[in-house]
Amino acid sequence: MVDFLKAVPLLKHMNEDRLQEIARRASVKEYKEKEVIIKQGENSNKFFIIKEGLVGIILEVDKKNEEVIGNLKGKGEFFGEIGIIYNIPRSATVIALAPTTVLILSDSDFMELIFGDEEARKLLQELAETRLMQNEETLEKYKKTILDVIYRYNI
Repeated sequence: MVDFLKAVPLLKHMNEDRLQEIARRASVKEYKEKEVIIKQGENSNKFFIIKEGLVGIILEVDKKNEEVIGNLKGKGEFFGEIGIIYNIPRSATVIALAPTTVLILSDSDFMELIFGDEEARKLLQELAETRLMQNEETLEKYKKTILDVIYRYNI
């Protein structure tokens, strides 16, 4: 598991001890093709790293359930950081597009082991801001805002 973590771009700079601790605390879960991993609007309490497979990011843009396919992510990529960093509900739905295996860290383990690392925190903050701006641009195309989506979930 540590060898896999060393190859994850977000984590590759971390020392062996920290990677071993991430491996020790992470759980592994497999998802079938078309299975929902996280759903937009849910509580953000887990961080995911894709070990194998492919996922699609889906952003619900209005109450008519129109959806826009966002980014595709594969091995070594991650998701779930935005809600944890900003303490907000899930900003998008993530679906397995093929059989997918993920490593899962709790929000507290993520904050301690990954976000607690200065280099990883800088990368995550930049990426989270970029992802939120992309979501906002997508929603703007549909004349919506993130606040409209959050309001839908009575947050």
